[in-house]
Amino acid sequence: MSVPAATIEQHGGRTPAGVFARTGQRLLALAAGIWHDRATGAAVKRSLIAYDR
Repeated sequence: MSVPAATIEQHGGRTPAGVFARTGQRLLALAAGIWHDRATGAAVKRSLIAYDR
């Protein structure tokens, strides 16, 4: 038996706190990617451009 997925309204995705949390997660992931490239001395840097648009 599957559990129905929560809608955006049910899990608070449109609240200011939800938007802030998602934005913070994305910025943290971006910073981690940049840090990792610099820390490992990667010769070829990974692209930070989203290809899904």
